[in-house]
Amino acid sequence: MKPGERVDLLKTLAGGLAEREWDDIDLILRQFGFSWSNEWEGHGDKVEYCRNHLEGGSDEALSALNEYLFGKNQGTSPLAGSHLWTPGYFRLFLSHVSAQKNMVSSVKSEIEKYGVDGFVAHEDIDPTKEWVMEIEAALTTCDALAAFLTDGFHESNWTDQEVGYSVNRHVLIIPVRIDLEPYGFIARYQALTPRDDRPATIAAGIAKILSDNDLTAPKMAPAIVRRFEESVSFADAKARMEDVERIKSWTPEMLRALENAVSKNSQISGSWGVPERVRAVINKHRQ
Repeated sequence: MKPGERVDLLKTLAGGLAEREWDDIDLILRQFGFSWSNEWEGHGDKVEYCRNHLEGGSDEALSALNEYLFGKNQGTSPLAGSHLWTPGYFRLFLSHVSAQKNMVSSVKSEIEKYGVDGFVAHEDIDPTKEWVMEIEAALTTCDALAAFLTDGFHESNWTDQEVGYSVNRHVLIIPVRIDLEPYGFIARYQALTPRDDRPATIAAGIAKILSDNDLTAPKMAPAIVRRFEESVSFADAKARMEDVERIKSWTPEMLRALENAVSKNSQISGSWGVPERVRAVINKHRQ
């Protein structure tokens, strides 16, 4: 396995394994021959814990775990879907009917500001690729799914299948209530009811849910920090600092990145009050 492929696989396996309960994580690690720990210094970050213990495993062990978590079909394996996503971003599948393509594409553009890469099938699929395989690859590798409940959603076989696939993977589903009430499996999830239909409003609501939900918060956190590091103006740094302050779970790597961002990015260091807020976050979570 090439180093780049191994890195991608380690990230995906860590994310998939972290969706399990702690006892199940350790059981799986032991059964597949990986190390595990009774005590962990990562303050509850399952993804970091899994990645740390998976890294020392052989290619064969990683491949076996990949098959166990995601099935045998290599056409829809986590590696097969890596080309669909921006590295380092949270992966969000945007399930919608084709009539809403323009609106959902606008939401995709807006939510990128929060470190989220949205997959919109009608614009993200290379027309030379097998359409169904690409959809399945995106569903297999996404971190969460947002279902845009507009007219025609329930009648579409594709959207219901996308939701069912995500239910089976136990990833978070966010019903975005626009024209329809949540139904069936979707009804069990807390719905987002935007106060207006502007893409920026919808994107902000989705991002907040992803940041606050225990299932997605650990995967959102590094993306939020990365976007903060890339602030391009004083106002940008202030706005993104608010997202940073909502992060619940921190790793030592994230805290170091946050600290370095002040010294490396003049838009952060020169933004009034932001360096002090960064220091407050670091002091709080290093304790």
